[in-house]
Amino acid sequence: LGRISTESLSGALGGCVEVASGTEAVLGSPFRLLCIACKRRSETPAEAESEWFFRPEGAPHYQKILHYNPDEGQWVAPGPFLDVLMWNGSRGTRDLQDLSVFLHKVQHDHAGNYICRLRRNLTFEGYTYSLARNQTLRLAVVEKGAARALGCTGRDWEGLGGTGSYWKGIGRTLQFAKWPPGELGETLGVH
Repeated sequence: LGRISTESLSGALGGCVEVASGTEAVLGSPFRLLCIACKRRSETPAEAESEWFFRPEGAPHYQKILHYNPDEGQWVAPGPFLDVLMWNGSRGTRDLQDLSVFLHKVQHDHAGNYICRLRRNLTFEGYTYSLARNQTLRLAVVEKGAARALGCTGRDWEGLGGTGSYWKGIGRTLQFAKWPPGELGETLGVH
């Protein structure tokens, strides 16, 4: 009596937190471009899809590089992202909140500006509300030695329940982190 089992609370502890993406990738390493779009009311049924756009440094226009729909899967544009970029966001649901993508091996031509676009339809009693949201980020690509010389800082994923950590300054060993906890293959690149 008077005790609450953590097992009975496990379903109530979930949530969505919007975290900014890393902005510096090491040449030749894997890297996850993070894009989180939390839904404000979890009880509202929703369907969503995502598009990613890229504009290289100095280019005037964005080009579509990836489209993800839960029913159709991913489409990656021909060019420098084909066979390198893959969907790394929400799976097994039509209500996408994690819209992240993964670069298997970062190259110099991946440096530039990215737009992560969410299109979501929220279903209420008697009507559907559609919304679109863009998140913009800039990715710099650096040589491995340059990242160390700059004393780049990163995130400690162990504090968030992940494994491993990004290095936080000069003298730390570069490591990879697995996120979210318990999901194999969700490897983040060092930045």
